[in-house]
Amino acid sequence: MLSEASVAGLPKPADPVNLSKFIPFAGTDEWLDGIVDGRSVFGAFVKVKSPDDESVAASGMVHITEMADGFVERVEDVVNVGQEVRVRVLSVDTAARRLTLSMKMPDTSAESQRESREKKEPNDVSPWLGLSQKEWLVGKVVRIANYGAFVEVDRPNGAVGPRCTGMVHISQVQENFVDDVAEVLEIGQTVQVRVVMLDVKAGRMALSMVNADVAKKDSPTAEAEDPSVGR
Repeated sequence: MLSEASVAGLPKPADPVNLSKFIPFAGTDEWLDGIVDGRSVFGAFVKVKSPDDESVAASGMVHITEMADGFVERVEDVVNVGQEVRVRVLSVDTAARRLTLSMKMPDTSAESQRESREKKEPNDVSPWLGLSQKEWLVGKVVRIANYGAFVEVDRPNGAVGPRCTGMVHISQVQENFVDDVAEVLEIGQTVQVRVVMLDVKAGRMALSMVNADVAKKDSPTAEAEDPSVGR
């Protein structure tokens, strides 16, 4: 269910005439300056002006999967209403009055271009299903964001196979309050983590560096009763 904060003041659908001004920029690497004018559980609404005509403005959607390179647990961990952001235009649908935006850097690698032409399957997190939330795994920090850290972990019980990268939310980095993840962790650092949530369909894994006995009850990744991981 959407909270009052997540639905209040959401922008109205864009005018088709205004949206047409953004068509030339769809799918390009050109960045536009925008202001977050609404949030929901599935993304953020950003108001942007057309580079060709600054008198023309429209509000587009940045889906939660387009807000950062890695897993985003909650939209409010990344943006606030009124915040200035830079976005790219992914697509324009004047009939549906829809402007789709992204805050992610474009990936121009050959591999990325190949995958964009093919349907990419989600990461296989099934080997971690049923793992006790009290079991510790050794991982390596591969990326740091303002809302947490991404840690690559081996398969449990010494099993052979591809590793998987999960997200440690900032509230799960340590028991005490963390203001800046970069002050606690660094890329390449070896850490111990627990798997606290798996979404097999989406290929997502949430991790924690906090002991299960002292984990915050209001943690966005905590599982209330089930001692084993699974969803």
